[in-house]
Amino acid sequence: MRTSYSRGSAASGRIRLAGLLLFLILLPLWWTATRTYQNLLLTEQRAEIQDTVFAHGYALSSAITRRLIRLQGLSAFVHAEMDNPGFEAKLDPFVTQLLEGATGARYMLVAPGGVVQYVYPRNYDDIQLGSVAKGDSTFPGISLLQLVEFINPGSPASSETGIVTWKTVYEGERKWGLVSMGVSLGPLMSESGVSSIGDQLQLALRDNEGRVFWGDATIFTDSPVMVSIDVQDETWSLAGIPAIGWVASVQRPFRVFQGVSFLVLVLFVALVVTVANRQAQLAGAVAQRTQELLTAQLELERRVAERTHQLTMLLTISANITSELGLRPLLRLILDELQKTVEYVNATIMELDGDMLVHVAFQGHNFQEDTVGRRFPVNSQEPVWEMLAAGRPYISRHVLDETPMIDAIKQVMDEDWLRVGMCIGAWLLVPLRLKERLVGVLALHHDQEVYFSDDRVQLVMTIASQAAIAIENAHLYEQAHELAGLRERQKLARDLHDSVSQALYGISLGARTARLLLERDPGELVEPLDYILSMAEAGLSEMRALVFELRPESLEREGLVAALSKQTAAIKARHQLDVVANFGDEPDVPLEIKEALYRISQEALNNIVKHARATRILASLSRMSDSLVLVIEDNGRGFDARKDYPGHLGMRSMQERSERLGGRLTIDSVPDQGTRLRLQVPYQDVGHP
Repeated sequence: MRTSYSRGSAASGRIRLAGLLLFLILLPLWWTATRTYQNLLLTEQRAEIQDTVFAHGYALSSAITRRLIRLQGLSAFVHAEMDNPGFEAKLDPFVTQLLEGATGARYMLVAPGGVVQYVYPRNYDDIQLGSVAKGDSTFPGISLLQLVEFINPGSPASSETGIVTWKTVYEGERKWGLVSMGVSLGPLMSESGVSSIGDQLQLALRDNEGRVFWGDATIFTDSPVMVSIDVQDETWSLAGIPAIGWVASVQRPFRVFQGVSFLVLVLFVALVVTVANRQAQLAGAVAQRTQELLTAQLELERRVAERTHQLTMLLTISANITSELGLRPLLRLILDELQKTVEYVNATIMELDGDMLVHVAFQGHNFQEDTVGRRFPVNSQEPVWEMLAAGRPYISRHVLDETPMIDAIKQVMDEDWLRVGMCIGAWLLVPLRLKERLVGVLALHHDQEVYFSDDRVQLVMTIASQAAIAIENAHLYEQAHELAGLRERQKLARDLHDSVSQALYGISLGARTARLLLERDPGELVEPLDYILSMAEAGLSEMRALVFELRPESLEREGLVAALSKQTAAIKARHQLDVVANFGDEPDVPLEIKEALYRISQEALNNIVKHARATRILASLSRMSDSLVLVIEDNGRGFDARKDYPGHLGMRSMQERSERLGGRLTIDSVPDQGTRLRLQVPYQDVGHP
């Protein structure tokens, strides 16, 4: 143990040293990654500021252009109205309208011949009438955009930056004069949003000559984002930087990334060290777990095999329940199958009969012939019976245990039974229940005191359910058998009364008549004797038909044609109908087809007798190349064959028999026009496959 601990400590030390080396290797990579991320943040920040500066620069350029357009309008007006006698009268309202809404426009002037004669607004005092305009007259368009400082009215000490632009007006090819406009930059900055950018950005403007005329000049030295603004013939530069500086603007997300990434680095190294430390422990644990899993797999395979055997036994019992209807043979089979899984010493199945338990099956080492059939009351073992009636099994570790349960059982056991139980260490009583009703008890005995485990008890409980079903099926079969016999006897009695009894009664009357004629006029005996003979023949036909119905296996012995002939003869004799039969030669077909044809014919003739009120019946059996055709016709009252007749099972049974043989059954009938039944059944000669 100490050697293992020393090896573990040495391995742990080596792992920690390897972790430290890994940390030192990854640290430069971490530093490079943080700097790369910082550059990425700065690139994203510059892109965002670039968009903002561009938007404000475009807005400022648009604002200046809108003011210069007003100067273009003044130039066009002067050019159009310069020769008009009412020039001055029209000029005042036009310029006044131009100045309205032109935020930041300080003045507009008109200088014919270069001398200022009109200044608007009229109260603008910074430009004197009669002074010489200073515009550049060499360009025909707007020119000489100048940056100036405007003195604020009422505050001579303060001023604001503005722009002054001039435009030359021509009369034909001769220079007529100049128009000019002065605009303060402050309102333009506000309108374009440059002056209200907030605390996030710092902006600055400079002209073509590099003079910064708005904002802090140091902005242009701090790697600013710059956009160009085209103002007439000049190009201004609008620069912007974060208000707190480039590095400070991304400091927060950079620090978060730096801290989180460093934490991830530390955790990764710690995880590697931990995993390495656990690997040695896991190797031993895996080996131990592998052995445990191997053992568990073997145990699972054993239990699966055992469970498979149990399920096979249950399937065998279930199959036998449906195939074997004899109670005692089936119960003995259940005990035999149970012995293969639950190796009991003795086993008995007891059926509840009123307040008595009856032994119906017994198997074991101590089997005695008189055990089966023994009865004992159940009211004297109340404690045990309460458990069994509630559906719970009872387990005793030893038959000699001094417990209320055992004492109650001993009260109903005789000396032979106790002598059998002296060698048994434990026994199990399981209730046989069917639909929450107790129908019996299954008892198992074993010489080991702890043999009946929970798994075995559960298996026996399942088999007990099968035994309960077997008992119930046997009783139902017995009842069904008795009921079938009763119904058959009742039917035979009715048939004898309707046929043979009537024939015998007619024979009796004919004999009496013959006896009287014998004494009076022997010459008249022929007619009563013929009557007696016909009644005797009719009774004989009826008796043969009844015997044939009771023993249909004679089909195989006597044949289908003979059976159909007896059937029609009985109908003719019993009901005095005109029956014409033509069945031909005996067909060489399987017995299954013969029985189906016979039963369908029987059902059809019975329907004629019961419902048709016919006087004539035609019956024929013909043979085609690959089928047999049975036809039965009558001249009765007929029926609507297209309707359904609920409750009449005869037609359905005929149809089902025909479908099982792959045949085709058609019934043609019209009210008051009789009925025709035709059955065509495919077949092959038995001797010709």
